[in-house]
Amino acid sequence: KLMLKGNYLGALDMQALAALRGAPALHTLILDLGSNRLDAEVVEPLVMLKEAPCLQHLGLFLPFNNLCPKDVASLAGLQSSCLHTLELDLRRNFLGPGGIRGLTALNGAPALRT
Repeated sequence: KLMLKGNYLGALDMQALAALRGAPALHTLILDLGSNRLDAEVVEPLVMLKEAPCLQHLGLFLPFNNLCPKDVASLAGLQSSCLHTLELDLRRNFLGPGGIRGLTALNGAPALRT
């Protein structure tokens, strides 16, 4: 579990976190990235975590950032992974009334259970 709330992280920091996908035995990863002013630049590196060979439980806590509906739709890229559990906290972003619709692609995730 990495608690990185309020550290004003940027794209390079997210790329460094995405390198965790190379950890061969990584089974569970919880990232608290709230209050970092994160935007579109951070979503792609986070989706790259799906490449971790054993990752089954992923928690992305992203409240109080600058994510928009397009960014949330990009998170649906996690569907092609072996994830069994995915937790998303998207409170206090700029999702708008239809911002969650982009996550509907997760319905097709083959291994996702919760």
